[in-house]
Amino acid sequence: MPVANAAAAVQIAHQHSQLAFAHPSNLEGVTVARDAGIDVLAHAADTTDGVTPAFLQTIVDHHMAMVPTLKMFGTTVTKHPSYLDPIFAEVHQFHALGGELLFGTDVGYMTDYTTQDEFTGLIRSGLTARDILRMLTTAPAARFGVQNDKGTITAGKLADLVVLGSDPAQDPLAFSDVRTTIRTGRVLYPRQP
Repeated sequence: MPVANAAAAVQIAHQHSQLAFAHPSNLEGVTVARDAGIDVLAHAADTTDGVTPAFLQTIVDHHMAMVPTLKMFGTTVTKHPSYLDPIFAEVHQFHALGGELLFGTDVGYMTDYTTQDEFTGLIRSGLTARDILRMLTTAPAARFGVQNDKGTITAGKLADLVVLGSDPAQDPLAFSDVRTTIRTGRVLYPRQP
């Protein structure tokens, strides 16, 4: 997409107080997204040629966030390390440079609804349980401008909680072991024993 077209779309989104997302897959697409003022990359670039640390720093400097969507690559393309490892390295470098990561998957597009592979990819990208917790809570709340109501367990905030089956500090894959989901104090999903 020409930068001018993408920038016009971003301008309209921002005029309506909306974030602008882009779905690029290579250096050229990410460059257009950066130059157009996109707020969030919908996934890491899977063609990593030219996506250097210096280039990633320009993305960080433009305050763009990234939703890695790592499971999607392994599900729809290949799980071969020669393909996935450069993507994991890209996510690792983006994070190391101070880039903001948000959690998300393409579950629904894929027929497998578990999030475990996404967490496995994040771990393989060098993220810790604390990093992943931030991706699930405070980072999206801040990015979407709802940090006064969501993102932390604080008196006066909405009671949006997820109860896990075990401690993700011991094993980050525990983030995929959801037992109960609560939204504004109402149980939406009780996992049956």
